[in-house]
Amino acid sequence: MRCNISYKSASEAMTKKIILIITYLLGILFFIGCGGGGNALDGGEETGRAFANTVQLPRTGQTKCYDTAGGEINCAGTGQDGEIQAGVVWPLPRFVVTYCNVSGPCSDQSSDCDGNASTDVVTDNLTGLMWTNGNGGGPWDFAVDYANNLTLCGYSDWRLPNVNELESLVNANEPNSAAWLNVQGFTIWPSDEDFDILHFWSSTVNGGGAWIIGMQNGHVSILGRGHYPSLVWPVRSEKVGIIQLPQTGQTKCYGGYGVEIACAGTGQDGEIQVGVAWPNPKFAVSGDCVTDNLTGLMWSRNANLAGYMNWNAALNYANNLTLCGYSDWRLPNRKELRSLINYGQSRPPHGLIPRVLQMCSPATTTGRLLPMLSIRTAWAWERRGSSICGVATWTTAIRTTAPTYGQYVQDK
Repeated sequence: MRCNISYKSASEAMTKKIILIITYLLGILFFIGCGGGGNALDGGEETGRAFANTVQLPRTGQTKCYDTAGGEINCAGTGQDGEIQAGVVWPLPRFVVTYCNVSGPCSDQSSDCDGNASTDVVTDNLTGLMWTNGNGGGPWDFAVDYANNLTLCGYSDWRLPNVNELESLVNANEPNSAAWLNVQGFTIWPSDEDFDILHFWSSTVNGGGAWIIGMQNGHVSILGRGHYPSLVWPVRSEKVGIIQLPQTGQTKCYGGYGVEIACAGTGQDGEIQVGVAWPNPKFAVSGDCVTDNLTGLMWSRNANLAGYMNWNAALNYANNLTLCGYSDWRLPNRKELRSLINYGQSRPPHGLIPRVLQMCSPATTTGRLLPMLSIRTAWAWERRGSSICGVATWTTAIRTTAPTYGQYVQDK
């Protein structure tokens, strides 16, 4: 009897040991599979592991192709954005106008019940964002206060858009996005308006400046908040769109003279942080290539693969590149390039350098710093006559060519 008991106890003990060993091994495998064995740097980079992309970038709107003299050509075989048209297709209609009066939407949407276009709103079916149909202008402080305190069409949750939200309205196929928007349901620009001054404030602040978008040409730049007037274009989150825009990366807020302050109640991008959160890690390094876990794009890690070259040479280089075993590299489009920018950095493109990219020195042409990138599914950077600091790859990969570092990235 004792032998039987002893045998049973020994058997149970052995079973428990086997179970513990199996559990331990499974734990190790799980740890490695979830990234525990990776090399995470500063929360932003990891070696050898890639996530499924969490956002889908939209198309730029570009459907045409051009030669180096600016003449329109057939797109076939060019490798230009107009041929590839990477990204999510825009819905038709892209924009829908809601007629409103001071209290809310008109009960009959067949006509404007108050005859006042400035009380109407426009919803973007691509992003799900609702925009006002009127605007004013002034310094940045005025813009953010105006947006935060606006009640329009029965809504009181208006705010100043971040830089990603504003840029989503740019149509790269149009020489003047402001004029294009004027026939898409927006009536915020009178026919005699000077399109050259149509710069709009964003809520994305960086030190003493804030990022602005020039709707006439899609130009993205930064402007001092205290001294220069720009226009204000309030927005609100209306519905889930076909795509979801990512966060800008800004998590801080700033007061006068660029002093960091608490974010509560500021209405700044650093407080609101609208958009899809970035995965952690954002980048996964694999040899000479880097995958952006936010977009699923792969970039070449070396941002200076071929030295300085003009746009046409960069396009040909990217189209014929073989790297990391892939041969489907191309030049990125503007939205793919911008997806690499962390607006929480004092110099956004510079913020990638210590993380995953090996960047070259800036190339200055006509007073502008123009980077080029090499990704495997990127969009074309439409800049033909300018010098470019190599076929770079910000985060190395869509498998296309990425911009090199500059004070800030020029989108157009």
